[in-house]
Amino acid sequence: RFINEFPGYVIYMGDQDGALMKDFWIWQLDEKQRVKLFLRAREGELEFDRKNNSLILILRDGTAEKRDEDNPEALTGDSLRSLFFGEFPLELPMDALFGVNNQKRTKIKEQTFAQLMKARKAELDKEKENGEGMSKMRMNIQMHIQKNFAMAFSVFSLAVFGVPLAIRVGRKESYANLAIAVVIALTYYFLIVVVSWFEGNRSVRPDLLIWLPNIIFQVFGFIMIKNAGQH
Repeated sequence: RFINEFPGYVIYMGDQDGALMKDFWIWQLDEKQRVKLFLRAREGELEFDRKNNSLILILRDGTAEKRDEDNPEALTGDSLRSLFFGEFPLELPMDALFGVNNQKRTKIKEQTFAQLMKARKAELDKEKENGEGMSKMRMNIQMHIQKNFAMAFSVFSLAVFGVPLAIRVGRKESYANLAIAVVIALTYYFLIVVVSWFEGNRSVRPDLLIWLPNIIFQVFGFIMIKNAGQH
């Protein structure tokens, strides 16, 4: 079958026996879609280079035909250079296959903290190189990081706010306690949603505003705890 998924290459594979593939014809194309390198091999195998995110096609027992870069369509004279090879590794970057790098393909929500910090540093380097302000990508990354930390910290904020209210209502009034807990939780998450609406407006720094619900709940919570201790 012909394989056209890798930009800059047309690959033909004639047969396959398990992991071993046979009868390879490969055309490497220039920007004008002209053949600049032709490879033919008896067989080949695929390996994955995890570090460089590439497929390595190891061709065996074949010939390579290098054409003139200025005039690859000329097939006479010194324009053709041929050689025989026993083994020839051909790197096929996965980035080229998908059109974007792996970091961008992976959704921000699916990345680990280390990946997010690495992506953030890459965006910072780009901004510094181009002399630009905060990019949309960096804002999205920072928003996701800060939101996760803020949500983890929300347990403490809700407890600080809820404890003095529970003391006022009393232990026996279970339905009132339940209602208070539901109202507190819904209010907190509503504030989180409201802050998320500003995610597209980088000038107001929504990555920092995401902490506002925690601050509000803690301030009012500590005030109520202080007042409860005075009664």
